[in-house]
Amino acid sequence: TDTIGEKFFATIPESMYTLLVVGVFMDNLQPTIDQLGSEGYIYPGLFFIFIFFASLTVMNMLIGVLCEVVSAVSETEQEESSVAWVKSKITPFVKDKAITKNEFAALINNAG
Repeated sequence: TDTIGEKFFATIPESMYTLLVVGVFMDNLQPTIDQLGSEGYIYPGLFFIFIFFASLTVMNMLIGVLCEVVSAVSETEQEESSVAWVKSKITPFVKDKAITKNEFAALINNAG
């Protein structure tokens, strides 16, 4: 009869595997919690605290990625908007893909 420590936490790699697969991904959680409970009532409680903090960490990482993506999309849209505005201001002055010094001065004076 192995203890729960010998079964799931005998070595560091086994401990990491148990904590990752059962604690973070919550795969096969019920039998592990039952076996932890058979050793003592404190162990399932500690494992649930670990699950809570692991889930909170994963959620915060996902929120960070989402915020980064939204920020990048916003920056891209702002850049495209600026390019479209400049294009709309320059288009009336550019006829043959060349602009004279007087046309450029008029463009600068009429930028607003």
